[in-house]
Amino acid sequence: MPTFNPISNLIGMAWESTFGNASTTNKFQPSLSYNVSVTSRRAYNPLYKIGRLTEFHATPLLGVTNEVSIDGILTNPFIFRAITGSAQTVSGASSPYTHTWAINYNTTNVASATIDVHDQRFVGCLLRNLSLSSAVNEPVRLSMSFESAFQAINLGSPSAGVHPDDVIYTYAMGSLTNFPSFNVINSFTINMNVNQQSIKKFGQINPAANFRGNLEINVDFEVLFDNSSGITSVLNQTTVNPPYFAAVTDATLKFTYDTAHEITITLRRLLLTDISFSIQPNNIIYARISGRALLPDNDYTSFPLFTAKSVTNTPY
Repeated sequence: MPTFNPISNLIGMAWESTFGNASTTNKFQPSLSYNVSVTSRRAYNPLYKIGRLTEFHATPLLGVTNEVSIDGILTNPFIFRAITGSAQTVSGASSPYTHTWAINYNTTNVASATIDVHDQRFVGCLLRNLSLSSAVNEPVRLSMSFESAFQAINLGSPSAGVHPDDVIYTYAMGSLTNFPSFNVINSFTINMNVNQQSIKKFGQINPAANFRGNLEINVDFEVLFDNSSGITSVLNQTTVNPPYFAAVTDATLKFTYDTAHEITITLRRLLLTDISFSIQPNNIIYARISGRALLPDNDYTSFPLFTAKSVTNTPY
């Protein structure tokens, strides 16, 4: 059960240089319509006496798992490092600068975080899941879940940080590329499962290391087409470029605040699995399309998953 639901503006986050070693949380602060909850689970083994059916005691604490869940509105791109596992590259001679987070098909990088929630500090936090959703001209909703196998630290007083680039991003536009007809992604949900885990040594309560599993990206789009050729190409698995074994396409989505604050997400090799559509009297086709991104292989050794314009050239 949740241990507390603190005031949402008393939350801070920062990346750790070494897994499990706390960092000062001055990099991130959710600033609008956020809810944060923490669930803690204690591990122990029950003890029984011979001939008795009920446990009478338990071993000492074997460890604790804390899940920190945050829901709200996307206000800065700081969190993208948890997806790619590495800090972004920064380019540009003056503001706005371009920040790029690239994903590699064989990356093993893991980004662990220190998260302060009210007066509690959680170290060695690993992102398990991140979800983004929105519709055209609406704020981008953010939902993410971290897991820490370290016991919480009592700070004594609330701690939080503020980043200079905190703004409210709205969904501006998006489309499926490599399609033979005009299309617009009217609304979307992108769910990213990072599958990072921590490892404990025998006899230890706190984890000693972490590792990265498979990154899974699932999507659900509402797409508007201006004619039936786009839908036909999906149903017949004949998307034109590249000619893969199934209906595979790319997608680009852009979030904006102003010309100095933009975020672009590029999803390559989307395998489209579920399609339903309806044709309106004005011949506009509304299609609901679901699928998953096939991560880069040797054909795409590394590519930018996220890019962002920012007024600062300091990595997040």
